[in-house]
Amino acid sequence: MPKSADADDLGGIARKRRVLLELIERQSMVVRDLRDEAVAGDLADLEQQVRDGRFTVMIVGDFNRGKSTLVNAMLGSRVLPTKPEPTTAVITEVHYAEQATAHLYPTSDNGLTPEPVQVDLDLLEEYLAVDQDAPDVAGLYERAVVRWPVALCRDGVVLVDSPGLNNINVHTGITLNYLQSADAVIMVVDATVAFAENEREYLESRIRASGHEDVLFVITKTDTLDTYELPIALQSIRRTVEKLRRPREALFFVRAKQALNGRVSGDQELIETSGITEFEEALSEFLARERGRVQLLIAANRLGTYTVMSHGAVADRRRLAASSHAELERRHAALQPELLALEARRQRFLDAAGAVIDEAQMSIDARARDLLRTIADQCVDWAVTTETEAGIGWSLRLKKNAEALAKELGAALAARAESEVTVWQAEVLKPALETYGAVLSTVMESEVERFEADLRALRSTLFAAGASDTIGDVAGPGMGERTVATVLGWVGGGPALGFAGARFGMKGMLKQAAPIMGGLAVGVLLGVGTGGLAFIAMGIAAALNFKELPAAEKKVRQAIGARIRDQLLAQRETHTARMATEAVRGLRDATSAFASGLHTEIESVRSQVDAALEAKRQGGEAVAAELRLLDTLAAELDRIDRDTAELRAGLDPLPGL
Repeated sequence: MPKSADADDLGGIARKRRVLLELIERQSMVVRDLRDEAVAGDLADLEQQVRDGRFTVMIVGDFNRGKSTLVNAMLGSRVLPTKPEPTTAVITEVHYAEQATAHLYPTSDNGLTPEPVQVDLDLLEEYLAVDQDAPDVAGLYERAVVRWPVALCRDGVVLVDSPGLNNINVHTGITLNYLQSADAVIMVVDATVAFAENEREYLESRIRASGHEDVLFVITKTDTLDTYELPIALQSIRRTVEKLRRPREALFFVRAKQALNGRVSGDQELIETSGITEFEEALSEFLARERGRVQLLIAANRLGTYTVMSHGAVADRRRLAASSHAELERRHAALQPELLALEARRQRFLDAAGAVIDEAQMSIDARARDLLRTIADQCVDWAVTTETEAGIGWSLRLKKNAEALAKELGAALAARAESEVTVWQAEVLKPALETYGAVLSTVMESEVERFEADLRALRSTLFAAGASDTIGDVAGPGMGERTVATVLGWVGGGPALGFAGARFGMKGMLKQAAPIMGGLAVGVLLGVGTGGLAFIAMGIAAALNFKELPAAEKKVRQAIGARIRDQLLAQRETHTARMATEAVRGLRDATSAFASGLHTEIESVRSQVDAALEAKRQGGEAVAAELRLLDTLAAELDRIDRDTAELRAGLDPLPGL
């Protein structure tokens, strides 16, 4: 099938989003006429998801690589702070708006969500800047939201500028959540450095572990290299990205400062020669074809599922209308215990799935406690053996030297602890989540097979069913499984899981979800927003009593290591319990959403019988009107089918969707 040019840019995706919303509204009107309240609720949720659809573009990179300058170039104005030293201390979102504004969202320390604070855009730099005296300490705000009249964001794009990779805030839960749910990741790399070690590590353990295999690399500062140096730098960069899915298409060379100057001054030549236009066009096309199409195709698939259900409901209602009043009253009375039995089966599924997830949570908690015990036991040795620039030196400067040593050791031990956690995530947590996800899939398949068999038998008896038996009998995963997988993938698991859910159902989605759920859980251990191990890098010096410290450097190192060890052990159970809860959250969401799909099936049957009985009780004219309405609805459903198929064809469907 030839690709649709209308789906190759964000404007085209926005137009097709409006078409899909019209189709959902038409389907909702049919469902309202059928008085199917359960399906109507699901369609309302789908409409809201489509209406709220946006594309999150996360920009990552170390400090002084040009991240904020790149964002400013895209905005066409100097909005975000740009300095040679670390500047951006919090996540900063940029949304489209005709009126430029800025709001700060305070950090919550009691579980409540504080009200945002509006600030003058001219003063934004003061709030976003890193405290140079305490660069690793979390600030008063967890994120900033800037609204700006930038064309790129007009069709739902949200730019997210993140803290530098060495800033502790880059490892917080909120930052990792952004990364996991981002539709595109832009990694800004300085051509003169060509990937420092921490950039390589972040690419592998954070970006790729979150499911991103199509990172867009923006290479900056190429104008500072001479002819000899440039090929060497580019070769090093290409070696790093060659394992990605489309490495050649992912490289862009942008002179961000030149682009910004050009847009501020209106100098078209500066803009055209900076590389910014080619980059923005490629980003827009990537979001449209690789993300926008998938979003809309998944939603169109779900709409198609509800249309199939409505076709079956129309056929069922016609058969019920042909029954006598007495026969319909008898069927209605017999239906109630059958539906209660189905609801009981649904509850048994919830209980069985809950038992699997509870076991997974307890197991992960225990393994995480063992991990932190192992890390804590090594802290003293690490503190003694780690090479540092700072030392105790002259005894009269003990306090100052010890503070410098503690800060340096804190950063070093934090890095070693994070390394241990990363290995544990890959070797212990991910396999555990995959195992329990497989067990949960088996429970789902077993329970759903019996549920669908019971429901089919009930429908056959109740409606003398023929055509409506086909509801849910589609190739691959059944209707309920496919629906919950796409819902969880799109809403809770990012675009990669949405595609996995749509193609492979619950089992495929849960397998794909394991590393992502594990990454979010590890973020709880590492994140400053949740406590975790972040206090190590934030400096242990303030907690030490320097008057009681011995003058010997080894003793000081041992005291620092012991203090870190004791804090880790004191906080261990709280942090691991929180981490284990986060690790299985996706499994719980999947179970809840799946059970909700079964509930919709039950209530849909109940609604059709109730509506048919009501018409029968009102007499022959009401029944005749009912049959005319059903003919009208059937014709409208055929038109919705045709228009939905046309929309899908225009979106150039991917294989398997």
